[in-house]
Amino acid sequence: MTNIRAPSTTGGIGVLPLTTPLVDGEDESSSGASVVAIDNKIEQAMDLVKSHLMYAVREEVEVLKEQIKELIEKNSQLEQENNLLKTLASPEQLAQFQAQLQTGSPPATTQPQGTTQPPAQPASQGSGPTA
Repeated sequence: MTNIRAPSTTGGIGVLPLTTPLVDGEDESSSGASVVAIDNKIEQAMDLVKSHLMYAVREEVEVLKEQIKELIEKNSQLEQENNLLKTLASPEQLAQFQAQLQTGSPPATTQPQGTTQPPAQPASQGSGPTA
């Protein structure tokens, strides 16, 4: 008869029989066969759980890969926009912006007289580089 370890009531580890005691008319071979059948069912259930978990993980990996791809594209678009804005800004505007960054004050919403900035163009989803 096979035994398994289980917590005992005294705090230690006790030993429990894996099979039930034989009853009248039952022999050792039929009891052993039922244990093997139960073991097979447990193994099948564990394999099923494993396959479901692997499927769920694969799906999540695909979702995360897509998100990473989108974030890389968005980052590239923002870098291009930032470079464009840097080239269009006057040295005075760049100096003012650097000063605001160092002091932590919010950027001014008003523009100096006589200077105009082109309106910000919204980034389109399909126009960025593809990975």
